[in-house]
Amino acid sequence: MNITRSDFKLNKDGYLTEINGDLVFVYNDDQLRQQVIQKLKVFKGEWFINRLEGLDYYEYILVKNPNISLIEASIRYAVLSVPGVYNIDYINLSFNNKTRTLKIDIKINGSIEILNEELAA
Repeated sequence: MNITRSDFKLNKDGYLTEINGDLVFVYNDDQLRQQVIQKLKVFKGEWFINRLEGLDYYEYILVKNPNISLIEASIRYAVLSVPGVYNIDYINLSFNNKTRTLKIDIKINGSIEILNEELAA
């Protein structure tokens, strides 16, 4: 049985995408990719419904000497908690100490790639 997943399409800034006044949808792999990106952009304590949701950016990521192993483990946990993600093929983190930005390349479920996504600035 093939299940179609769908969601509203978000632009790079996280706003709904519309064309000629109509909301645009994303499906299946694109929907899952978007959901993973959104999951990774939530700061712990940011969502009023569940203050425990999100990555602990202020405690572990946006710090002077980040622990890359801890960050990768946190990202793995967050990504695997997204419904529909059953495997992480690889994660590559690129941390810029000067600007304190974190970029990620990740491949999930054997075919879905998220490349050069900036997670924090």
